[in-house]
Amino acid sequence: MRYNYVRGQYEISFFSITLHILDDLDSIQKLPENKQKLFFHEYLHFIQDITTVFGINSAWNQFDQIRQAISNLQLKKGVISLPIEGSGAQFILDNGILYNYLFGDFMPRSKEAVKQSYLTIKGIRREVSQQIEKIFPGSKLLFIFLDLTTPKGLNAEYTFGAAGIVETMAFLAQKKHYKEQPNDIFPYMIAVEVSKFIYDEIGSNEEYVYALCDFSLMYHYPGHLFYDLLVQMKEESFRPLRAEDIYEFGMKFLQGVNYDIVKNYAEAKDNLIKIISILFGHEVFKNERKWLITTIEQGYDLRSQNICFPLEIYRADRALSMEYGLIKDKLGTPNLYNLDKKRWFSAPRIMKEDEENLQPAFLEIFFHLKEVLLSGKKACGMIDNCKVSQRKMPIDEKCIDSPWLKAKETPLCPFGGIWKMFGLDESDVSLKSIN
Repeated sequence: MRYNYVRGQYEISFFSITLHILDDLDSIQKLPENKQKLFFHEYLHFIQDITTVFGINSAWNQFDQIRQAISNLQLKKGVISLPIEGSGAQFILDNGILYNYLFGDFMPRSKEAVKQSYLTIKGIRREVSQQIEKIFPGSKLLFIFLDLTTPKGLNAEYTFGAAGIVETMAFLAQKKHYKEQPNDIFPYMIAVEVSKFIYDEIGSNEEYVYALCDFSLMYHYPGHLFYDLLVQMKEESFRPLRAEDIYEFGMKFLQGVNYDIVKNYAEAKDNLIKIISILFGHEVFKNERKWLITTIEQGYDLRSQNICFPLEIYRADRALSMEYGLIKDKLGTPNLYNLDKKRWFSAPRIMKEDEENLQPAFLEIFFHLKEVLLSGKKACGMIDNCKVSQRKMPIDEKCIDSPWLKAKETPLCPFGGIWKMFGLDESDVSLKSIN
């Protein structure tokens, strides 16, 4: 899954930004504002991904699905059939559907030809999803649904979750610093509209909405917390004097429902590091494992020292400010690509001496491995990355039609390293469907 912004995209949990421009990205500061803002927006998604409970849990969820798929294969003897089937595969697919509900919609859904610019909120429901109840009987999980309408009475529905929250938060910072107006309410301003509908005292102040978005990401279901906090704020006639008051209100609210934000954040971080240590255990990933764990720890440290730190980016006198620079210095960047697939990368300050030996693109192998295991796709998706790798990665026909055979070669490529590390190279592979 990815966050998109017109000419940019961010790969959630795989820490990769692609900007649909041809410019070199070695100096973002020198880009014209209409291109610089693309990076600024996507980099905020990286911050959301690496410094929040939801972001860390999402990464754990992605990697755990892959771990489960690999464990399913390790039980097989003799021949591995791809794509994997049975209860193990179905469990992974079902959990993916649940995650999509927590994530929510990017765009409204309607059986009618509706222009989204005409849609307004006419009601908000918190109720069980029949699809999720069918998959997980008796779970009675509640989700936030927006009922939308046009002046002509056409109707649509929108599942409000993390997508609307992260995109609204990123766009509000972009809007402030680049004086940009949204072309679409969905998803870039929908959290503002929800806030106005429930409690305009918050919705009429964009910095407050920005803070509420950020704090809501410190919970496993951001849509729920965003909604619950607004309802509680309205009930108490809460009137913040500054955006920090939003965080204080949220902390007290979570304490009242016995949710320990400090404990849950620490556990989420530790669980992610554990699964990364398992999946990146092979020597071929030694440098990338160190980088990824360091980046996660740096993000945790940044948030733990000041839960409100994203306000510094919003309040700065410009987008790429000194405040932004200090955060970038601590976290580094994810992989950056332009439209020509040229790559740029900056390591966290404490790993600068290792920067030349790092290939963060290797992280993406798990995204492509998941495609092979669950979809039966036979071509490795890392070919373009390996072509420009600083470490020599021989590319041949096996990369296209049987990448698992690369586990028997030296040097090991990322796909071959994973296949070999988990002992899958000892089995033959049979494709049930070829893509």
